Amino acid sequence: MNKTKTYKPLDDLIDETGLKKKVIVDRLGIDYTTFYRWRVKPSSISAVELGELSEASGIDFMLLFKVVKNFKSEHDKMASSA
Repeated sequence: MNKTKTYKPLDDLIDETGLKKKVIVDRLGIDYTTFYRWRVKPSSISAVELGELSEASGIDFMLLFKVVKNFKSEHDKMASSA
């Protein structure tokens, strides 16, 4: 089974926009590697960056915020059970 390193709920939101990731990266004016790191660990995205991602992609800010919050919650649960 091939397990992706990126966080699926965030990838799903991004894919639902219909935009290519390269278009979003270009709109943000960041390196693709930065965007990839955000997709691997959404909790590393600052509130300002979330706002910029929301504007560049058309994804509602609160949806992005919830994904980041859920990632952190899931990550904290995994860390505490280890």
